Amino acid sequence: MVKESVLLDISADSSHPNGLEKVTAEFQMRNLGDVPEIMDVRFPLNWDMAQYRLNLSDEECYTGFPAIDDFSVTVNGLQEDITMTGRTEPTNDQGTPEPALLPCWAYFIVTFLPKQDVTITVSYTVKGYLDNGISQVAFYYVLTTRAGWKDTIGTADITVRFPYPINDMNFLGGTEGWLSAGGREVK
Repeated sequence: MVKESVLLDISADSSHPNGLEKVTAEFQMRNLGDVPEIMDVRFPLNWDMAQYRLNLSDEECYTGFPAIDDFSVTVNGLQEDITMTGRTEPTNDQGTPEPALLPCWAYFIVTFLPKQDVTITVSYTVKGYLDNGISQVAFYYVLTTRAGWKDTIGTADITVRFPYPINDMNFLGGTEGWLSAGGREVK
């Protein structure tokens, strides 16, 4: 992976009780080999560190964090078809067992030509998660999945944009040295 650029844009208006965050992530990838590589690229659709262990199956991945349900992807500017994987759980408004997909991963096929860059852009909405342990809403973006790529990430730029000015009282990450754009972004 040559570069990862992520914008996490928290919405000022929300139909979801814990808020919404629009995620746009662009990945510049390069095949370092001498032959084309065709592979399924997978992207997580909910957050749980345990689910990213390779020995867990798709059936074991859902934990209750709000799942992503509007995932879209382009590869070199062209919209790609995606397949969702996950597990089923008996759910039904009438209490009758009925399988429903609880998404864990989106995957799509990408061809990586030798020594050429491929730009993958994903976008989706994250529903805020009320963390009762700290009584604050959290939005998650998974960075640990890069472990499957050969070598290191050249650069990773992560920007969080808030709908209000942030400070140490409303942002747990600390703000010193990270604020920009009128005190509404953390980079």
